[in-house]
Amino acid sequence: MKKILIGMVAVFCCLALAGPALAKITMSGMITTDAYYTDTSKERSAAKMGNYVINGAATAYESEGFTQINADRALTRLTMNYESEDKLLLGQIELRTGDQNARGTLDAYYAWMDWRPGGENLHFRFGLQPETFAIFTPTVAALGYNTTSTLFVNFGNLHASAETGLKAYVRFNDMIRMEFGVFDPATGADESWLPTAAVPGPATGVQENSTIPRLDLSFPIKIANFSIEPSGTWTRKSYDYTASTVDDSFDIWGVALGAKAGFGPFTLSGEITYGDNLGNGNYTGGGNKPPVSLLGTLFRATARVDTTGRFADTEFLGWWLMGEFDFGPFAIQAGYGQEKNKNDARGTSGGFTGEILDTTRQAMAVRFPIKVAKGFTIAPQFQYLDFDNSAIAYGRSYDLGTEIVGGVQFQLVF
Repeated sequence: MKKILIGMVAVFCCLALAGPALAKITMSGMITTDAYYTDTSKERSAAKMGNYVINGAATAYESEGFTQINADRALTRLTMNYESEDKLLLGQIELRTGDQNARGTLDAYYAWMDWRPGGENLHFRFGLQPETFAIFTPTVAALGYNTTSTLFVNFGNLHASAETGLKAYVRFNDMIRMEFGVFDPATGADESWLPTAAVPGPATGVQENSTIPRLDLSFPIKIANFSIEPSGTWTRKSYDYTASTVDDSFDIWGVALGAKAGFGPFTLSGEITYGDNLGNGNYTGGGNKPPVSLLGTLFRATARVDTTGRFADTEFLGWWLMGEFDFGPFAIQAGYGQEKNKNDARGTSGGFTGEILDTTRQAMAVRFPIKVAKGFTIAPQFQYLDFDNSAIAYGRSYDLGTEIVGGVQFQLVF
């Protein structure tokens, strides 16, 4: 009788534990702290305040140096994953900390759900999720999120972030699949540039009326230790209450090719992106806002209204390359990125008339991640950022200065 009773208790205990097991919930996270010093040239100090230095002109600004110690929003996170018993439903919520200017905040960076009627071969994703276009990222430049110097954003990397949308995954075989995403068109003055000329309308003047969602398409291909991903994006910005002499719409588009290859302990990765007006909308990079404004709006890669009142596209070309040699307990990473934005339209500003935009930025970085303990890494790193000493705006040449960033990143993954 005693054995039967013990057996029944064991069965009830198993049943009690079986309820929560119907769905699998896991949690992981990453804690990152940056400690670094930034040296800023006097031209860059002036540009950060919107007082761009014309080549050959004197400036009252001085070079600056400052230290920051902060939690990196891009890399500090808490992730919760859900999977149903039949594996037809998956979900993820990822919380990230606020940046240096928004302490104490904890926001949902990802919040998506997957429905998998075809298992790995066909599934659909709904919600706030990773983008599909230009997803490769150079980890060599992982320091300095709060000073707009991380991940080569604005220096060749059109960084994939998070957008709300609908996405379909189709796997053709073990090597190739297709991803098609339909994302929020990103309307609002804080997300896209608005023309200033307007006929009488609402109190805000010109009003964005973008009804076509952003469309992304990619084809991830993986063969052994080699990965390649061609991708493309397109959307259209439309406006109401524009003057009759001003265009009421323009297109944003881009194509990208990312690749990564492993050769024993050595890994080589890179990506090249080309398109028009990628500083508009929520595309991160392309002269847009990584976490904060790069140089106001003057040097953003957006569509421009020329002297005839018509939109003129800004051509974007960005690329980066990174190599890593992994010795086991430590590694060496080195990378380079470059970005060019060019708009041939002519405009007038401050009595000067000429080409509106032509600028080339470049960055170099080295990083030495050291595995101190399981999941814990200390990574000294160094970056050199050149914002262009001969940038063109409205026919004048500007020196936008340079920055040097050096410090250590501490990271715990669990």
